[in-house]
Amino acid sequence: MPADYSRNPVLVFWETTKACELACVHCRASAMTRPPPGELDTKEAKGLIEDLARFDRPPVLVLSGGDPLMREDLQELVDHAHGLGIPLAMSPAVSESVITKMAAFKGKIRCISISLDGGKNAHDFIRGTGSFERTTRAIQQLALSFDLQVNTTVMKLTVGELPEALHQVKKLGVKTWEVFS
Repeated sequence: MPADYSRNPVLVFWETTKACELACVHCRASAMTRPPPGELDTKEAKGLIEDLARFDRPPVLVLSGGDPLMREDLQELVDHAHGLGIPLAMSPAVSESVITKMAAFKGKIRCISISLDGGKNAHDFIRGTGSFERTTRAIQQLALSFDLQVNTTVMKLTVGELPEALHQVKKLGVKTWEVFS
């Protein structure tokens, strides 16, 4: 019998905010430095989380954005989801404070995905100067406390960088590498 994903979705991706300190050239979330009007407030967000808890088996809730770490109520939302037994994953932007901010979620967030789009030049062009070093440092540090996935976006600029991205993934000891186009 085929799986009924209307009763048991496996993953739910929630773009929690469009706010993000980065301005990546390919951002589908059209990130901005502050949350725009119309995003779910805390009560509405908790309602969404409670709806997910009603499935026969709660799906993994992947908190993405923009940068979910820019939500002022993120700790409250993570605590709420965790308390309802919803497995959590997060895809934060790699800002200067990502390592410190993620420490608050140890034991509640199961997996983190970090973007690494190739070598230093391509990655910094896409995500901002200095981003490559911040990203490789974040991968090394966050892998100590979380399951870690590296995401690579393939585009004209990065397709030739796939061997370098793979080299970095192996060098950093990452077990899961997702390639997107």
